[in-house]
Amino acid sequence: MSAQFLRHHNVVNAAPCVRTSGGTTGSGRREFKVVLQRKFHSLPRKSLVLHRKQGLRVCTLNTRILNFTGAATLLDQEFQRWNIQVAVVQEVRRLDSGEVSIGDTTFIWSGRNDGKHQEAVALAVQRKLMSAYVSWTPINEWLRAPFRHTTGFLSLMVAYALTENADTSVKEQFYADLEVAIAQCGKNDLKVILGDFNAVTGSSRIQGDTALGP
Repeated sequence: MSAQFLRHHNVVNAAPCVRTSGGTTGSGRREFKVVLQRKFHSLPRKSLVLHRKQGLRVCTLNTRILNFTGAATLLDQEFQRWNIQVAVVQEVRRLDSGEVSIGDTTFIWSGRNDGKHQEAVALAVQRKLMSAYVSWTPINEWLRAPFRHTTGFLSLMVAYALTENADTSVKEQFYADLEVAIAQCGKNDLKVILGDFNAVTGSSRIQGDTALGP
């Protein structure tokens, strides 16, 4: 099955980096610039809007690798089998950021830019829903994508958190970036964060914890 690569297609800002900084706002928060934006999809002719009463079949999974066309093809077949409309995929291990259409699924990914096939996340969207998809912003090894919705916009954020063994400064930067991305969504957007947060569960509590469980 052929794959049509759309890597860095419809570029809005010509900067080659996947994460850009537009300085700081008055509150000291950094701004992320949309570096990739898709034109309205050709199918259907009228732009699709997700409806709150119709529901949406969503899943999240770790693939361990999605760095070759054969793996993406098998995953596309499974999505069709289970009628998954939007999937959040971790450990895709693709480099940089881009977009590829395989079968009935469009994969949008954001990964490392240092040549290492590690981590990286992807958003897999059913083809007929692509006309509701507006743009996407790769931020390090995660991304944000808004969809047109009857309430305005559905802002979907795909995250892959660090493990507890990571350096404290790196973990703090991850959650700081996530906070910035959330703050830059529209005030009335429906905000959904999906992914692997590498949570550790158990019966013990640290003093001050207000939640227990997965």
